[in-house]
Amino acid sequence: MFFIVISLGASIVREKNSGSFMRLKTMPTSITLAIVSKQIAYVIITVMQALVIFSIGKWIFPLIGLPGLDFPQDKASLLLVIILCGWCAASFAIMIGVFAKTQEQSNGIGAVTIVLFAAIGDYLCRHLRCHNRCRA
Repeated sequence: MFFIVISLGASIVREKNSGSFMRLKTMPTSITLAIVSKQIAYVIITVMQALVIFSIGKWIFPLIGLPGLDFPQDKASLLLVIILCGWCAASFAIMIGVFAKTQEQSNGIGAVTIVLFAAIGDYLCRHLRCHNRCRA
C-alpha cells in the first residue's frame, strides 16, 4: 500500500519540474482541489490494492495449503483503517513530492522511508505482542 509513495511523489516532482504545476495554478479553480483530487484517486487505488491482497489471503491461500485470512467481525472498522492507511500513504507521498527537487530524490526518499517504516512497524508489533504476552 505504501509503495504508492514512490509513484505519487515522483508524479508531484515531475509536475513541478515540467511546469504543469504552474499551469494548474493558473486555472480558475483552487490548487487545493487539484491536489485533493489526486490524493483521493490514490486513496481509491490503495483501497483496491488492499481488497486484492485480502482476497488472495482469503481464497487463494487455502488452495495452496496455507491458512486462509480471517477477517474481523467489524468490517466497517477494517474499511476505515484501510482508507486511513491509504490517506496517510498519499499524504506522505505528496509531502515528499513537495520537498524533493528531483525525481531521483523523491524515489530514493520514498523507497528508503517506506522500508524503514515497515521495519519499525514490524519491530513495534513484535515488541508489543511479546510485552502483552508477558503481562498475561
